[in-house]
Amino acid sequence: MAISGQAGELEEPVSIERFNVTVLTPTGMERASYIVKKRAPSLTLKMSVGTAEFELTCAEYHKLGALDGSWVFAKDLRIGHCVVHRDGVCEIKEILPVGVIDLYDIQIDAYHHSYYDANGVLHHNTIMVAGMCDVFGQEGFRTMTIVPSSDLVTQTSNTFKLCGIEHGVYSGAEKCIEMPHVIATWQALQNKPQLISDFHVAIVDEAHGAKAQVIGDLLTNHGKHIGYRYGFTGTWPKPETDQYTLRGSIGEILYRIDAADLIRMGYLANLEIQPIEIQEKAGEEFPDYASEKSYTSRSQERLEFLADLIIAKANTHGNTLVLVNSIKQGQQLQKLIKDSVFLCGADENDVRAEWYSTFEERDDLIVLATAGIASTGISIDRVFHLMLIDAGKSFVRAIQSIGRGLRKGRDKEYVHVSDVYSSLKWGKKHARERKKFYDEAKYPVNKLVKAKL
Repeated sequence: MAISGQAGELEEPVSIERFNVTVLTPTGMERASYIVKKRAPSLTLKMSVGTAEFELTCAEYHKLGALDGSWVFAKDLRIGHCVVHRDGVCEIKEILPVGVIDLYDIQIDAYHHSYYDANGVLHHNTIMVAGMCDVFGQEGFRTMTIVPSSDLVTQTSNTFKLCGIEHGVYSGAEKCIEMPHVIATWQALQNKPQLISDFHVAIVDEAHGAKAQVIGDLLTNHGKHIGYRYGFTGTWPKPETDQYTLRGSIGEILYRIDAADLIRMGYLANLEIQPIEIQEKAGEEFPDYASEKSYTSRSQERLEFLADLIIAKANTHGNTLVLVNSIKQGQQLQKLIKDSVFLCGADENDVRAEWYSTFEERDDLIVLATAGIASTGISIDRVFHLMLIDAGKSFVRAIQSIGRGLRKGRDKEYVHVSDVYSSLKWGKKHARERKKFYDEAKYPVNKLVKAKL
């Protein structure tokens, strides 16, 4: 994750003052200052410190401090185990399941405004955006949060609602611009960039997803008065022109941490990437990528092979998200895979959001989606198998797509990624590019599998 920004006249770090308590973190007792309601499978732990006894109700995936300085999930504790609590070393006397109940997320200031949710998982961007907007709002500043898609408008709006932040949406049919905080897509704003002139703070979430020219125009021309500018992204763009535009319109990178480090520290799911090269039967080499793509996307034999592969992988790993190149390909695969779901830009936001949330309730769900709507920013925790089909050579798309599988869930520590591509010229060339991106990100890549049709 890279965070860039300009602090304007604000000298002190932004923090939240919703409440003020201390909690045990990997670095000791730290201040926590924000709260968000959640639901999660939970346990009541009966513990003792010396002669004193007490109870702690927490999520199954709540992390408690172990004696060796590491962390242990509540679900992995047994009677007789000892954990570190604020009152000292506690012995577990009894463990009682209590089902799914309301719990609360807390924001921990020491972690750059990240927070542990009720499942014990550390999160970043959206809650940080909400927290920053709340702080600026309390000082009388109006904030504009800019995101790259309507799905992310919905996701960000839901987070703002959980945090009790009064806001409006400027995207699609919704055009509420009068609220103190507004969430908008850059696509909507580019048609009326002058709207940003009424705001004091600009936050660009998934900053890589906005066209550099549009963001430059919004912030440099129409928003030149804005002294508080922040950008968040998991994929700092490779083209230097895009980097210069983001630096010039938002600011220099203030904080950066690689996904591989977050995996190592236990904040993201472990993963393995399995490259699968389909041995095509075409007896010719295509002159360009477009003609090769046309051939591979319309081959019925290849579609049937892909459908069988998706079913087999889902039977092995569980919930599966498949990112496809085109609507037609997704529709054809959906017809071949019983009980699967296909989503594209034509589906309403609430329909897509409902299916994304269904991953929390199912273990055998197969969702096919166009990469254009589902490769960036979408939060789906319980994806156990992610499949990329002919994913191309874009650095942002490749790394963002992998990110759809990296979120940890209440019963998820690992994701299997299938990178499926053609043995033809352009398919292999693009696969080599993606392999370079995976190596740069320090993602483990398995030995290539060559699959015959």
